[in-house]
Amino acid sequence: MLKRLGRERGAQVVRITDPFLSPTAMTAAGADGFTEDESGFTALLVDVCGPAKAISQEAAEIARRMRRSTPRLDECVSPEIASMAERVWWPAKLIDTALPSFIAPIKPRWSTELFDVPAMLVPRGDVLGISREHAYYRSSGHRGESVPARILWYVSEGTSGQQGKMVIGCSRLDEVAIDDPDTLFS
Repeated sequence: MLKRLGRERGAQVVRITDPFLSPTAMTAAGADGFTEDESGFTALLVDVCGPAKAISQEAAEIARRMRRSTPRLDECVSPEIASMAERVWWPAKLIDTALPSFIAPIKPRWSTELFDVPAMLVPRGDVLGISREHAYYRSSGHRGESVPARILWYVSEGTSGQQGKMVIGCSRLDEVAIDDPDTLFS
């Protein structure tokens, strides 16, 4: 949520400077792409969807202003490195790497609850929205999903371009588990 709030406010860097962070908060910050140094935890916000080289250059420019460095990426990076770069430099999306993308069709009824697209008349709560803590279900059977990958959420009904029949979100695929719903839920 810190990164999302920073992006909404036009920030390119988010810093956590609390000297008394709990171990849980430190672990969560690390999992969300924050790096630790003497001043606390820092994350770069690279708001670019494009080729790996362009995203890498933008990240390097942001880091340079902070007297830091970042790795240089190109289209030949592995899916694992591309996925990690997208996590660390969120909301960056590398479009020319071998990181696979899978389309998940979603009906407007559910896309409204998860993404607020199409928008509701009454503001939706943040409890159900798309989140890393959630598991998402689909019908049984293996469809070739591999980890790491992206899931592109596609509103499968409605008028094209009018908040229907379009991609409205992107998630990181961290795990594929096939089991009965009750077992997965628990």
